[in-house]
Amino acid sequence: MYLSLTIVPLMVGIVTPLVFGLLRKSNLKKEVKMNKQDFIMCYSLTWAWVSLFTSIGLILILVLLNIFDEVRLGVNILVIPFIVLFLFGVYAFIREKIVVKEDTITVTPIFGKTRSYTFFEIKKLQEVTWSNGTTSYKVCKDKKLFSVSNSVPGYNLFMERIREMNIKIESALDQTQNKKSKNKNRL
Repeated sequence: MYLSLTIVPLMVGIVTPLVFGLLRKSNLKKEVKMNKQDFIMCYSLTWAWVSLFTSIGLILILVLLNIFDEVRLGVNILVIPFIVLFLFGVYAFIREKIVVKEDTITVTPIFGKTRSYTFFEIKKLQEVTWSNGTTSYKVCKDKKLFSVSNSVPGYNLFMERIREMNIKIESALDQTQNKKSKNKNRL
């Protein structure tokens, strides 16, 4: 009866890692063609298409279940937030980007207005490692300015520029050791 509702999450769970692996390979190919002084870091539109088709698939399944099978209201309420989440993903993957032109970095976040920084304003990068193997860095002045992930094309060029400018890069291990020493000093 509700077999079709379980097929969608299973397919998303199977297709997503495959797409993610293909995107990483294509990102490296795109990065080779980029100029070191002028480049754009943004997510591949493949993620936007995956999110869009997943939400369309969920909508079709929900409509078909409501027409041919009397589905309870709870199932509709359970599926609608996922549809909204995937549609938000489309917006997020299209909106978020970082543009580097010589020494100027222009950041367009998912929410908020576009801001510009220079490489000279950056004091340090803080590493954040995720369980899926993705590494991102919080780019900081006195506080966090923006984040950069290794899953977007242009990441290696950005990190190369950071190393050339001799900007401090804190690893995740350094950060945990600093927190532990601060906690010991409190006692």
